[in-house]
Amino acid sequence: MVLLEEIEMPKLSLMFDNKIVKEVPVGSRPVTIGRSPDNDIPVDNLAVSNHHAKVFFEAGRMVVEDLDSLNGT
Repeated sequence: MVLLEEIEMPKLSLMFDNKIVKEVPVGSRPVTIGRSPDNDIPVDNLAVSNHHAKVFFEAGRMVVEDLDSLNGT
């Protein structure tokens, strides 16, 4: 029997200078990435759109979807 505490969910990590700034688990809901502070992973960089991308699971695979960002994902 595997305890839920032992199962580690995949995580997205925002890193700067080889240090983790923020980690967000990817699981039952999409994780949003963008410059706007209402994203799960806000990125303070003008090359990143306000709502740049989302990451989610679909059919057992992790998917990264561009949200019509100007610079692409």
